Amino acid sequence: MKKILIVGGSLQSENMGINALTRGLLNGIYEVSDNVQVKILSFVTNEKRNLVFVKNAKSFVIEEIPSSVKQNLKLLPGSLFLSRNSANSTNGTLSDLYSEADLILDLSAGDSFTDIYGIKRYIYTSLPKLVSIRLKKKLILMPQTFGPFNHRIVRAISRYIVNNSYMNYARDINSLDYLLKDLRTSKTRVTLVPDMAFNMPPAGNTPADDTAFAGRKEQAPLVGINISALLYNGGYTSKNQFDLKSDYRELVREVIGLFTRKNCNILLVPHVLCPFDRREDDYSLCKTIASETSEKYPYIRTFKERYAEDQIKAIIGKCDFFIGSRMHACIGAVSMGIPTVPVAYSRKFAGIWEKFGMKDCVADAKTMDIAEIIDKIERCFDNRKKIKAALNKALKDVREEIGSMFEFIMNC
Repeated sequence: MKKILIVGGSLQSENMGINALTRGLLNGIYEVSDNVQVKILSFVTNEKRNLVFVKNAKSFVIEEIPSSVKQNLKLLPGSLFLSRNSANSTNGTLSDLYSEADLILDLSAGDSFTDIYGIKRYIYTSLPKLVSIRLKKKLILMPQTFGPFNHRIVRAISRYIVNNSYMNYARDINSLDYLLKDLRTSKTRVTLVPDMAFNMPPAGNTPADDTAFAGRKEQAPLVGINISALLYNGGYTSKNQFDLKSDYRELVREVIGLFTRKNCNILLVPHVLCPFDRREDDYSLCKTIASETSEKYPYIRTFKERYAEDQIKAIIGKCDFFIGSRMHACIGAVSMGIPTVPVAYSRKFAGIWEKFGMKDCVADAKTMDIAEIIDKIERCFDNRKKIKAALNKALKDVREEIGSMFEFIMNC
């Protein structure tokens, strides 16, 4: 039985994007083989839990085990001089997880292998990679964004990691170029494969959310709008951390105004459900905005409950058009053939949309003002039928590329 350790992922995160990545990864693993033991090394849970993942009517128990920066740091110095076998005694259970794994599949939460979110996040994202390399494990960096790395030391460490990984899967063209040119990674260690959230199926039973769907205008398009609380609140610093040219709060009002003028049904879609941190919690923000606008715009709705990632994807699937700032909310829409305009705050969006021939649908909030963004959204909405046809054609290639990657991985 092949033993696989997943790091940088979770099935219990408040960020539905991380859960979607992990579900997509598990779906691909069990599509190829069910003779596999999978464990998740998690930075987002405080206690070990046994979780159930269902594939083809079979249930698999997945252990999600808590980890910390401190635990990984204890392993790293010892692994510099300890053998693979003697490393087991260094840090108990955590060391056993690394040593017993035949494969270590690293997701980096999709976009956290960078220093744009701060050094702390870079450290806890990179430590498992360094431990894996030092213990001579077969480390595969799953489809993700690589960089940017703005600090010289961070860039040197990252170059060491990618050049000592068994394979690096870039999820977008910009990351592929960054690996090859900036990190000087060997071409034999780099491949372009779409994000794992493309591989997460929507929930079979779509929640019957009366708040979201009751009373909608018949024959009018349903437009999904994902609002990022993080951008709305100015980032972690509350001071426009991502250097947006546009005032994001004003942009949200303008987007809602655009689709009310077009007589559409509007569904506000949260994708980070973080009740203990209002800076990040899309859910409470969407509830507040829907409440404040409901009297003037009665066809604006949002969720009445906090749904799981595959349930949210199923609800998004009812939309005719989608706008969002959370990467995996947008991927959830695109993966079901819904014309989607991401309001981007980093380069990770453009590379993914370029793969679908939809780079012109990306609204770059770092370089475009509100009027330019609204104009782009409106043009894409008016051309949504043409975009949808091209998107559905491109999705066939995506499924084939993801399938080929899993065949390769499971035969490593």
